[in-house]
Amino acid sequence: MAAVDTVLGGHVDGLVGLERSAAKLAAMKVEQIDELRRSAELTVEVTTSAGMRSWSQAATARRTAVSEIALALRIPERSAETLMEESRFLVGRLPLTMAGLRAGDFSFRHAKAIVAHAMSLPEELHAGFEAAVVPSASILTFSKFDQKARTTRERMDATTIAERHQKSVADRETWFEPGRDGMGWTHLYTSAHIALAAHNRADEIARDLHESPDEARTLTQLRADVMADLLLDGVVGDRPEFGIRPSVVVTVPALAMLGHTAKKKLGKNGESDLPVLEGYGPIDVDTATRLAGAAKSWLRVLTHPETGVMLSVGRDRYKVPAPLRAFLQRRDGTCRKPGCNRPAIHCDIDHTQEWQNGGQTAHDNLAHLCQMHHDEKHHTNVAMEHLPNGDIQWRMPSGRTYTSEPAGRFLGIHDLGYSAP
Repeated sequence: MAAVDTVLGGHVDGLVGLERSAAKLAAMKVEQIDELRRSAELTVEVTTSAGMRSWSQAATARRTAVSEIALALRIPERSAETLMEESRFLVGRLPLTMAGLRAGDFSFRHAKAIVAHAMSLPEELHAGFEAAVVPSASILTFSKFDQKARTTRERMDATTIAERHQKSVADRETWFEPGRDGMGWTHLYTSAHIALAAHNRADEIARDLHESPDEARTLTQLRADVMADLLLDGVVGDRPEFGIRPSVVVTVPALAMLGHTAKKKLGKNGESDLPVLEGYGPIDVDTATRLAGAAKSWLRVLTHPETGVMLSVGRDRYKVPAPLRAFLQRRDGTCRKPGCNRPAIHCDIDHTQEWQNGGQTAHDNLAHLCQMHHDEKHHTNVAMEHLPNGDIQWRMPSGRTYTSEPAGRFLGIHDLGYSAP
């Protein structure tokens, strides 16, 4: 038994050592990110396209730093911005937290909780709050520690809780997150009492349905189905007068329409011959058919290799014609900044080489960019280059390059037998 205890103890010691090392590395990462931010503020120059209002040096530096971090770490830009602000706050305002992280006393997740709570406090309370909670970070699980830190924050500044809640209410939102196997999540961020009330209502209805002897679904499945029914139809059950009908964009390969689809077959460029639901990805033929039958309107795109597509109007006109716009939307799918998932339908079509500088209205000089990345392209020192296979290469101010692949490579010019104009 003593020998077994020694072996187990060695493994546990190894795990603890690795956890401490991870915390120390996190501290180094925080310091590196903050150094990058400060370097950008000191060195980034304002570069604005002709005829456009200039950004301030601070705005240009911030956008450049966020973009560089996001691309280098392969994370969303919102996450990069949050990470940069957390790093700035940790290095500049929370010396005890940084010291504990450097020593490996607690995880970066604990440090993030301290930052999140401290940021909501007046500056003069930061030191007292940090001193009160840091000792507990090394002995409590994250959930227990977060609860203690939240309680400490409220006790130190209870007078501002209503004001902080009103500020947070302004940030309410909902978003979709795709999952595997044709599944996905819909997230709702709102006031706690509203979210809890919504959950409780779905739970009560689900439990009532679960009492039926003919009900085969589990309680968990029922809660999900009830939530979906309430959102889609306004009530649970078949009440079409309160329902909604989907308007969908489904790309259906020609062979699939003829009934020759293989479930997992890939084309020569890696594209699936399954239908594609815009904003999600490949779905099964049965689901696509059902969506098409329920939709008020839908767009079917046949990906036949001999389909004719308008690729260019050269310098004859600046405005992108409808056929070319449709081609670009299918090709790009989303904003073409690497990592951005904003649907192309909600983006601008940008001339990579500006029209006033001789740029053509052609497929290899046009790309969808969301408003934020459209502005970034014109206000910072980034460069875009279209490659023959439909990829777009981005060169950042740091000199690093990143590649954006087209969503619809099946519509690439080589597949269609076209050559660049």
